[in-house]
Amino acid sequence: MLKKILYLAIFAGLTAVGCKDYDCMPGVIKVNMTDQTIVLTNVNDFNEFDISCPMSWAVTGTVPSWLGVDPPKGGAGITPTTITIKEAHTGDTPRTAILRFMAANGDKVAVTVTQNPSDPTPPAPVGEIIVYDGSNHEVLKPDPGVWWGDNCLFPSLTSLAYNQVSLTGGVINFVYGGLTTAEGATVAHNTATMSDGEADGVYGGYSETGAVTGNSAHMSGGMLWFEVTGGRSETGAVTGNSAHVSDGPALGVVGGDSYSGDVIGNRAILSGGNVADVFGGRGSGGNVTGNHAIVSGGSVYNVYGGRSNFGAATGNHVVISGGSVEREVFGGRSYEDATGNT
Repeated sequence: MLKKILYLAIFAGLTAVGCKDYDCMPGVIKVNMTDQTIVLTNVNDFNEFDISCPMSWAVTGTVPSWLGVDPPKGGAGITPTTITIKEAHTGDTPRTAILRFMAANGDKVAVTVTQNPSDPTPPAPVGEIIVYDGSNHEVLKPDPGVWWGDNCLFPSLTSLAYNQVSLTGGVINFVYGGLTTAEGATVAHNTATMSDGEADGVYGGYSETGAVTGNSAHMSGGMLWFEVTGGRSETGAVTGNSAHVSDGPALGVVGGDSYSGDVIGNRAILSGGNVADVFGGRGSGGNVTGNHAIVSGGSVYNVYGGRSNFGAATGNHVVISGGSVEREVFGGRSYEDATGNT
């Protein structure tokens, strides 16, 4: 009889709050932290943990503006949750907030978040390097006081393809999307950009003895003492590269360039700024074939679809739709053979 009375009392109590017995047991909402304490410092610092609860739950109370909770509510089961710092803390001592997560039955769990005074804002970077390896990438931002590779900006890793390198300020020697001196190594599909600052030269891709293919270089601001070059090799073939100047003074814009290799199917574009020369393709000992020089804006002295000193220059083209050309225009030029150029 006593057991029956107790059973009825418990059943009545459970029915009154409208939940199952396991829902109303104390501590049904839990977080997977040992002491339920988080310490963070800078903006975007975060801590990830799981909230487990057999019913729906939500953050209760006021969340301070310097904290983010994602998600702020969840359903039954295990919910991955992230606490993120949203604002820098400029005070001299740490600040603390208590976040409360409440289950549908009123059960609560608290997490204490402490933010230390934030680190000073770092100085603006000279450039940003993004080195891709297919799906992952690494972002490296050099300090203005530290020079990369003899005062040059280029990928520090061994990847010679699909790199992106940009100069956004400061003074530096050369910027390379991809760079190698390894024997016969190919440099392909890299990008170098310059939007501000001062440099000697910008190369989408450079290989000392290997092929250079499908690289690009773009200058949209700043000042350049020498040339913007899509791709260059001393002895290898240079194919399908592009260079573009849309603003800023530079000595020249060169789609593809090789000392003794063939230069094929490259493109140089001038749409703004001031340069001395535009070369779709340029070579010394190799053949220069099927390159394009395009001028749609800006000012330039000389324009060459393709030029080779001692090889053939064939099938190169110049297109001028705007801007100003001060001196000469050559579809193709060579001391040996220049045919089929327009």
